[in-house]
Amino acid sequence: MISSIIKTFGDILSFKVVFFVFKIAIFSLIATIAIMWGMWGIISSLISSYLSFMPWDWLQVSSQTLIKAIFGYILFISLISINTSIWSDDVIKDISLRHYPDIAPNGKPNILKVVFINLKSTVIFLLLFVLALPLIFIPVIGQIIMLYLWSIQIKEPTAYDVGVLFGKPDAKSSRTLAMIASLFNYIPIVNIFAPLFATILFLHDFMGKQPPKITE
Repeated sequence: MISSIIKTFGDILSFKVVFFVFKIAIFSLIATIAIMWGMWGIISSLISSYLSFMPWDWLQVSSQTLIKAIFGYILFISLISINTSIWSDDVIKDISLRHYPDIAPNGKPNILKVVFINLKSTVIFLLLFVLALPLIFIPVIGQIIMLYLWSIQIKEPTAYDVGVLFGKPDAKSSRTLAMIASLFNYIPIVNIFAPLFATILFLHDFMGKQPPKITE
């Protein structure tokens, strides 16, 4: 695992990868602003209903503001994760061929399945986030819970994105790898690298543990 992490840090700092990540981040930011702007009334209403149990108005208002900011951040991270999964196959192929030139990534992702897997993981993430919301504000415990929830969002899509390139679309990713990559979400700017970092990390781990058989 240590070797995979070291290789991943080397790959993530290449110009092509950085350029790709910033393109995805800019597009996701624009989409986040558009969604928040267009659905502001609905979002506000839902959050207000969720916090209706609070006894004081000032506490409700303060909590609404905080939760809206958190929701916007999570939406931004989710869009980065989905867009990275959809568009990153060429980047992953280039990295794979550079490190493992004897094993060609000839597989082709099914775009509908990519979208489905990402939407499924995101919906599960959001549902669990809503259920766990009261715990998120507990120091340390809240951070661990968020780390686990973020790992849910990237674990299955990452495994598919890498596995399908080598004829193994049912490949399984490690929860540990997903949580390591999810640590990036706690650092502004660096957080935009989390989904691609997870994909590259799983690529190296996948290739190191179970070299795929390629059909000529």
